[in-house]
Amino acid sequence: MSEQATEKSFGTTAVHAAKHDEYSSMPIYMAATSQHFYTRGGNPSIDALEQGLADLEGGTYAVAAA
Repeated sequence: MSEQATEKSFGTTAVHAAKHDEYSSMPIYMAATSQHFYTRGGNPSIDALEQGLADLEGGTYAVAAA
């Protein structure tokens, strides 16, 4: 029996990056109704981008700035 690869390829990681919840894609968040006090410094969309970048780089955290 062949041995299964345990490490995901870059393409597989890119497709599944930051998908740690029940949504298939990020919903649109209106800036005026967000709990984040400054939307360019952090909002759910930026949080998902940061998590996706961290997943692709093999890290724990990433920082996105506007």
